[in-house]
Amino acid sequence: TNSGSDEAYELGKGSFGEEACTSLVAAMTDPEFVGTVIIIAGYKQQIDAMLNTNAGLKSRFTEFFDFPDWRKEDCLHWFKQRAETASFIMDDTAFAVLDSGFDELISLPGWGNARDVDKLWKAAL
Repeated sequence: TNSGSDEAYELGKGSFGEEACTSLVAAMTDPEFVGTVIIIAGYKQQIDAMLNTNAGLKSRFTEFFDFPDWRKEDCLHWFKQRAETASFIMDDTAFAVLDSGFDELISLPGWGNARDVDKLWKAAL
């Protein structure tokens, strides 16, 4: 059995969040759920804060995979792929604007990699 939660750090917020984390620990220690894989995903700092809301929770997550933030080149590549898929041809001026724009955008707090590149693509249409 597999279970997953994106933006799992929301689990640790508020009184219901604490209860959810306590229930998660209880399920992870229940023999009925042996063999169940639980995957949580989210931003590193927020996930760490969520795991720290319950002493038993953090010790039960033993494998971590870090997905680094995209570099400007990754954003440009994704945007270019979107354009090609939609049969758009972009000139060098457009890429120069995107190049300098992504420098600024990726440094903003909360930048969401592919999600925000997609938003930019849709806004450009």
